[in-house]
Amino acid sequence: MRIPTLAGYAIAATASIALLAGCSGSASGPTGTSLPSASSMSTGHSLSGPHIANVHNVTPIPGKLAGMMPRGLRVPQGKSWMSGDTRPDKCNAVYLSDNININVDVYKGTPPFTQTGTLTTANGYGWGANASKGQILLGQAFADNIDKYTPCGTTPTATYSGSGAGNAYGIATDHAKTIYANEWPNNLIDVYVHGNTTFSQTSDPNMGLPYKIAVDGHNNVWLSGWNISFTLQQIDKCGSGVTSCSTFATVPSPSFPGGLVVLPNGKVIVDDQYGTIVSYSATGSLLHTFTYSNGTNPLDYTDLALNAAKKARLWGANILLCSSSFGVCGTAQSQKIVKSSGLVGPLNGATAQVNNGEPLGIAAYPAGAN
Repeated sequence: MRIPTLAGYAIAATASIALLAGCSGSASGPTGTSLPSASSMSTGHSLSGPHIANVHNVTPIPGKLAGMMPRGLRVPQGKSWMSGDTRPDKCNAVYLSDNININVDVYKGTPPFTQTGTLTTANGYGWGANASKGQILLGQAFADNIDKYTPCGTTPTATYSGSGAGNAYGIATDHAKTIYANEWPNNLIDVYVHGNTTFSQTSDPNMGLPYKIAVDGHNNVWLSGWNISFTLQQIDKCGSGVTSCSTFATVPSPSFPGGLVVLPNGKVIVDDQYGTIVSYSATGSLLHTFTYSNGTNPLDYTDLALNAAKKARLWGANILLCSSSFGVCGTAQSQKIVKSSGLVGPLNGATAQVNNGEPLGIAAYPAGAN
């Protein structure tokens, strides 16, 4: 969810919703699939639907509670920093990519999950995040770029540039270190072969709009996004290079595209941005669901990550309604997970709540093995 600001002053949530209703329409990037109007999409929540407006100088934001903020009103603040043991081989961290503060907050990956750093750049962060062996990948906010970091490092070691059609909302890496990144809000997926910062481009013809990406231990590429009719969250399984894609599962209504992880035994765990996490067998049969409520506010899980530390944790990037000036706060939620069964829950901790926070990406290092 993103609530607009104007000349540095926060607009009340009710006024923001009115603004969204008044300017929603269709949008498309330089290439790719045009999106239907917000009114034509399935909703089911008072603030639901990907309100994507074709308005000059406005950044469309993905999310069930989505709003919009004009570009340039948020400016990266401060410098990147990291405390504690920053040796890559000792790194145990959770990266939470914040699309309002356009930075990445870094937390210790074990209780009490204290903050150990913040990463920023001239173009800001706030989109996708991914961790794999020896590297962290972060999508920039005001450029179609992905920065590469060493685990617990503070300076990018490489930058991967896209075509400029969108932002890297979903990022994943296979065992050969090939990088996959989408260009939201288009249906394009960039493929960077290891050792190259240039890319080839492809798409999944069976999916209306991909949001998040995962890769399993066999280098199959998994996509979470809208189905062709933009009514339900769909999970597609593709071959390496995003080839021979087929529909693996459709998340029951109400659903909205969120993150996904694939366990070593082939089980798939996805979130639907309604605070519900759904587990599927390796053949696509629904196993069980887990819905989290903090007692007062609806939850908007935007992304998932699996930590491979001694105690396996499934991390969720979480947006909740609060009394901050933008109306939203962000946390990283930790849930227990039984890898053999795919059973998720209950919660076993969370990072401190960030006021005016909108996390859209999360990564955990060391990353869970696919």
